[in-house]
Amino acid sequence: MEITLTGKVAIITGAARGIGFSIASFFAESGASVIIADIDAVKGKDAAVVISAKGYICEYKKIDLSKPLSFETFVEEIFQKYKRIDILVNNARAGGKFGLQDENIRNWLLTTNVVLTSSFFLSQNVIKKMSKLNSGVILNISSVAGILATPESPSYHAAKGGLISLTKYLAVEAGAYGIRVNSILPGFIVQDQHIEFFSSQANSSYRQIIETYQPGGKVGTENDVAEAALFLCSDNARYISGESLVLDGAATVQEQSGLSLKIQDQIKNG
Repeated sequence: MEITLTGKVAIITGAARGIGFSIASFFAESGASVIIADIDAVKGKDAAVVISAKGYICEYKKIDLSKPLSFETFVEEIFQKYKRIDILVNNARAGGKFGLQDENIRNWLLTTNVVLTSSFFLSQNVIKKMSKLNSGVILNISSVAGILATPESPSYHAAKGGLISLTKYLAVEAGAYGIRVNSILPGFIVQDQHIEFFSSQANSSYRQIIETYQPGGKVGTENDVAEAALFLCSDNARYISGESLVLDGAATVQEQSGLSLKIQDQIKNG
C-alpha cells in the first residue's frame, strides 16, 4: 500500500539536521508541504533549499522553542499561508550531556523547555487549527531514555519520559477533534553526521560492542526513524493513536545479564 501525504501541511521542529531533516525529506518526497522549524537560521535555510531543489515544497521558519509565548503567532502565520495544518512533529532537543552530580538548573530548564514544554504548547496551538478540519496528526519524538536509564542527562530522561505521558494525554483529549497523537522512541541511532566516525577503524571496539548489543547486528539510522514517522503520520495509520513505538531493533527487550555475557564472549573471541 502506497504511503502518501499529498496535500498535507507538516511542521517539523528541529529539522535543520539529523533525524528531523530526514523526516522533513521523507514527508516532502511523499507530497507534503513541509515547514522546517528550527532556531538555527543558517542550517535551517540550507536544509529547506536542499529539499526544495528536488522540486518539493519546503520552507524554513525560525522558532525559539524556549519561548512558548511566540507560538501562537508562529502557528497563525503558517495557517494563514497554507489554510491548514495537518501534521506536527515535535522533534527538537536541546541541552548538554551531564551526569547525576553535574546536572545544573540552566541545562535542566533548557532541556525540559525545548523538549517537553514546547511540545505541549506548540501542540496546543496547532490543535486549535487542526480542529477546524476535524483531523490532524501529532508525533512526538521521544527516546528509549524515556523508559530506561541511559548515559543521557537526568533532564533528558525527565523530558523524554514526559513526552510519552503527554502523548497519551493528548491522544485522549485531542481525539474528540479527529486528531491522532503518537510517539516514537528511538534506540541507538547513528545519524548521518556521525556515520563516518562510527564506521572508522579507530572506533572498531566501540562499534563491536554496539553491534553485539543489537540482536540483528545492525544499528538504526535517521531513515529508520523517518520511515516510521511517515507511516504514523499517514492515513495508513488512521486507527493508531496514543501509542509509543520503541524503534530499536529489539535491543531493549533483552535480559541484561545474558546480554552482558554475550558481549563479553564477543569481545573475547574478537
